[in-house]
Amino acid sequence: MKIEKELTTCQDFNNMVVQYYAEVIKLLEKHHIKTHLGFQGHPEGTISYLLVMNYLEIVRRTTEVKTQSDKVFTGSDVGKMRQYFNGLFESEIDYSKALIDMGCGGPDWKDTYWTKLPKVIGLELNYLRLLEARKVFPDEKKVELVFSPTGMTDFPDNSIPQVLSSAIITSVTPNIAQLHLRECWRILEPKGKLIIARVQTKSLKNIIKGGTFTEFNGVYGAFNQVLSKKEFCSLVDKCCPNNKWVKFKKMGFRLPLIPAQIKHDMYDWKYFKYLDAFINAVIPHMAIHFLAVIEKQ
Repeated sequence: MKIEKELTTCQDFNNMVVQYYAEVIKLLEKHHIKTHLGFQGHPEGTISYLLVMNYLEIVRRTTEVKTQSDKVFTGSDVGKMRQYFNGLFESEIDYSKALIDMGCGGPDWKDTYWTKLPKVIGLELNYLRLLEARKVFPDEKKVELVFSPTGMTDFPDNSIPQVLSSAIITSVTPNIAQLHLRECWRILEPKGKLIIARVQTKSLKNIIKGGTFTEFNGVYGAFNQVLSKKEFCSLVDKCCPNNKWVKFKKMGFRLPLIPAQIKHDMYDWKYFKYLDAFINAVIPHMAIHFLAVIEKQ
């Protein structure tokens, strides 16, 4: 998709997205999938979000879906490691209340937390994944699926009891991370909680190199930022005012010179969570992810 330089106003962006996604929106309507464009107040941010996230996230997630075997892929986004990290944030969910899952993916949660909730709103910018999800979750009253090419929503202020943001704020540019957190906070009810999971942390290697960008399939621009605890807390406090920190936790740890498969298999050990907590308590800059639970006052 080509974005012209003069495309700077909110209305221009609105018209472009409606035209570009017209057929997609019609297709999604047939499968009872809503579309939120979320333009109001976000002209520059939504354009940035669309350009940075829509293509790159589709490529990343499509690759992830194709790679099913733990023996082939041992990264922190799939397999035993992902099950471990997801299990930690799943334990923070209130299963008596509705939840919006920002960047939900596809049918991945058919055997986990989605089925335990009274209602789930799955928001995703890859419409193909939403079509896959609808096949697995046909009950549109229990599972509301929303296509958002901008990452913004049309939900009213203070309308959602709990919001989950997993593996997002360090996968986008810093200004888009702020935009995303503000949107999560805007729609969250007072006394509701925002669960922020799988926030990539700074390691000693990151600190020494000072690097932020990564390459993906040889294409420079797939964004991957890392945050220290201070940077992460400052970001949350800036974007989510009048908050109460309910929980902050470090998850996983790096083991240099250990084969990837061995490190990956460790996350399936029965008592690994105790080892994880001990190492992250005594050794700095070892954690892979942060997990936080923030309450809106």
